[in-house]
Amino acid sequence: MKAVTLISLLLLVLLTACKKEDTGDPFPPHTEVGENTFYFRVNGTLYESEVGHISSFPRIRVFYNHIDTFLNNHYRFEIRGNKVILEHNKGVGIIVNSMPNKGVYSLSDRELYGTGSYAFYRDVKPVEKYFYTNNDYTGELNITKLDTVNHIISGKFRFRAKRWLHNQESNQVVTVDGQFDVKYKPNIGVSYY
Repeated sequence: MKAVTLISLLLLVLLTACKKEDTGDPFPPHTEVGENTFYFRVNGTLYESEVGHISSFPRIRVFYNHIDTFLNNHYRFEIRGNKVILEHNKGVGIIVNSMPNKGVYSLSDRELYGTGSYAFYRDVKPVEKYFYTNNDYTGELNITKLDTVNHIISGKFRFRAKRWLHNQESNQVVTVDGQFDVKYKPNIGVSYY
């Protein structure tokens, strides 16, 4: 009888230890090795920007370079992830000026000449709609890895954005979060199709 109890107890311990813990995170485990992945979730719906399909529209586009302009010398980072298959034609873009290190960066309003750090969500079907962060609807980008030797940038983001309409007011707001792990080419942009 002791053997049956001991075996039952051992099986219970093994099953408990092997049970996958549900963290509630809809994304795959976050990597920091330059896998060229981009996942985003809009109002709870998950999208992946798969690389490797034939298209004239890049699934992932990333820029990280030193810009010498009249605006000041600064490191500008831009990443865009798109889901472009049949009914899906959606994309997320994040632009951060002055990003020389890993860390957390605020996303708010686009400033004059595009100098602000901001995010946007684009939904093309059935009608084209753009949502932008602003001073009331903000977010953040957390760069978890910035490897300037192997040219890898990884991070997570979250933001709320309001629909932009020319000369009109909109009450539509989206909530977006996601993660990415990409390789970049120094001083030029790279697109992954």
